Amino acid sequence: LSDINTSVKYIANILNLNPDYIGRVFKDIMHLSVGNYIIKRRIEIASSRLRETNLSIKEISNQCGFGSVRQFYHHFKISTGKTPNQYREESSIIQINGL
Repeated sequence: LSDINTSVKYIANILNLNPDYIGRVFKDIMHLSVGNYIIKRRIEIASSRLRETNLSIKEISNQCGFGSVRQFYHHFKISTGKTPNQYREESSIIQINGL
């Protein structure tokens, strides 16, 4: 997931299968396209790193396979309703209040 080139086409090449076939089978089983699944998992990993590390947004974006910080912000906001900075701030407040 951390490889920016991860896609249904990339996976199909590795498995030596047709990308359309993989896409259909994956969607039938997961009820989500491969592309959306990859983004969902990347956001989950990024969320964890925002909560548990002091890495910069740029470092987290790179580690999670996003092509740019702008792309990361876009997908993160769509998925969580918050910017990565807002998410980190709210997560740290929750942890402090939880002590």
